[in-house]
Amino acid sequence: MHLDVYQAGLYGPNPVNITMNGESNRRPDFIGYDSSNRWAVIEAKGRTQFKRGDLARAKEQTENLKTINDEEPIFRLAIMSYLNNNMINIRISDPPKPNDYALHLKVNMSQFLRDYYALPFYIVSKGKNSVVNINGLDFIVLNDPCKIFKVGIEKNLFMVLSKSIEDKEINFHKELESIGYFSESFQNHLKEIDENNKNCTVN
Repeated sequence: MHLDVYQAGLYGPNPVNITMNGESNRRPDFIGYDSSNRWAVIEAKGRTQFKRGDLARAKEQTENLKTINDEEPIFRLAIMSYLNNNMINIRISDPPKPNDYALHLKVNMSQFLRDYYALPFYIVSKGKNSVVNINGLDFIVLNDPCKIFKVGIEKNLFMVLSKSIEDKEINFHKELESIGYFSESFQNHLKEIDENNKNCTVN
């Protein structure tokens, strides 16, 4: 999730409500949320050549965020990609701890998750779609007329998304919990599909 993009509401129907409490106005661009309800913080920079000062600034930005919804992230990554001898190189740094003046970020989880899926949901729901069963799970899949790619959303998730678009008061996060979306068994099932289908990526 890029904070600027989601705060502007570019993907979903409404901007994500993000509140920052702290002394610094420099913060990382990206935060992520995994199936185990853990947060990650990332700052990424791209340059034509490696600049140590830019990587240091990226590290500082990740250190300027202490908690997200009162939880400390499992890691903070500063990433720099740059060109060297016509090859793309990547350097990654994991700063050990936040600064004393680091921000505390508050994110509306229902909005966050709804907006995360907003773009693929829009693509699938606006085109001709069909139900495809992959390793025992039903997916609503866009029928791409060019047959170049397929975009699909797990059926129960698709139904929750449809419901939440119609009723903005629905707590999307709790709805996902109710269908077992964050359960270990469901996430393991998705991983099996990912591993067994080389041309299929499941998130």
